[in-house]
Amino acid sequence: MFVLIAIAALWSAVPTQAGWCPGDVQTNPSIGQMVYIRDSMNFCLMLPSPSDPTLKQDFYSQGKYPSIAAAEGLGLQSFCLGDYYMPNGSLPMPKGVILSAHAKMDFSDPNDAYYQVTGRMDCNAAGIDCTIDGGGGQYDNNKCGSAPDSGVATNATAGNLVSYVLIAGDGTFCMRVCSGNLEEGNKCNGKQDTGGCEIIMPDFDTGPGFTYRDVLAGTFVNQTLATSTATATLIAKASAAADVATSSKSNALLSAPCVFVALIALASLAI
Repeated sequence: MFVLIAIAALWSAVPTQAGWCPGDVQTNPSIGQMVYIRDSMNFCLMLPSPSDPTLKQDFYSQGKYPSIAAAEGLGLQSFCLGDYYMPNGSLPMPKGVILSAHAKMDFSDPNDAYYQVTGRMDCNAAGIDCTIDGGGGQYDNNKCGSAPDSGVATNATAGNLVSYVLIAGDGTFCMRVCSGNLEEGNKCNGKQDTGGCEIIMPDFDTGPGFTYRDVLAGTFVNQTLATSTATATLIAKASAAADVATSSKSNALLSAPCVFVALIALASLAI
């Protein structure tokens, strides 16, 4: 009887599928392995790390790039776009990697709230091979998964978000950061890696530009336009300030001879 109970206990502790611990997500991620989403211009993605010894030996030293799938379970690094927040150990996203991004915040269900970002990326700029994965390479923070030491930078976003799932590998990417775990039926479904972004995120958007949508508030912001407008405003203000400074300098130069003539006239009257 005791033997049977022991076997049953051991069996219940075994993951239901290879590389998977049911409901168990990493909530204490390693330095340099934290992700978050704020909007379409401020987020962090997990990507293969150029400093990982195995990836160096098998790929980088041979002039090759690893695929997203090839780096699963090996050295990964958090790369961040924007300057809103840089988690400890994260690196700036290399210039030109993110070609477009469309972010969404959906807190309609507080028990399964999430942020999402989808878009296109330049694989060469990211140092990854996107020719062989078919979009199925996945990272998530299940403790028995493909990136078990990674996790969510919980102090970077609203809500109690504890899990994430990221798929990339064919020039597109998609990521969700969620309050629920990675089980099937939740917004961060970690069991659909072979299905790709379209299955996990039906509103998967890889179109041009940068946008942000808050589902609960019903707001939508074209951040490409907002950024362009803000930049144009700054340029206009700088130009106007420069014009004022130039005008003041010119007026001062023009008035100088007049002052000099007036002084000569006053001196002649005194004589």
